[in-house]
Amino acid sequence: MRATPPLLLGAATLLLLAGCGSSNVDTASMERQLAQRVERAAGLQAGDVTVECPHEEEAKVGNRFTCTVRYRGEKRSFVITLEEGDRYTARPSTTKR
Repeated sequence: MRATPPLLLGAATLLLLAGCGSSNVDTASMERQLAQRVERAAGLQAGDVTVECPHEEEAKVGNRFTCTVRYRGEKRSFVITLEEGDRYTARPSTTKR
């Protein structure tokens, strides 16, 4: 039996692809990027990870919100912080839910 790998992303800095002319975060793109990053870090197959981020988040430097990552029965929250240059950081939340 294969043990569930720990979800260790640390503070990942990823590229944010906002929609053209939009003032909101392209959360669909962000969800795909986070899922791919977790799959690689945990040695999972494509499609093993699901990510849910809130929609309608303003694409403004310093904006923070939480995305939920799920795989193999595990659920983790990541705090997303928007940065300059269409980038963001994703840090594991330390708050228990």
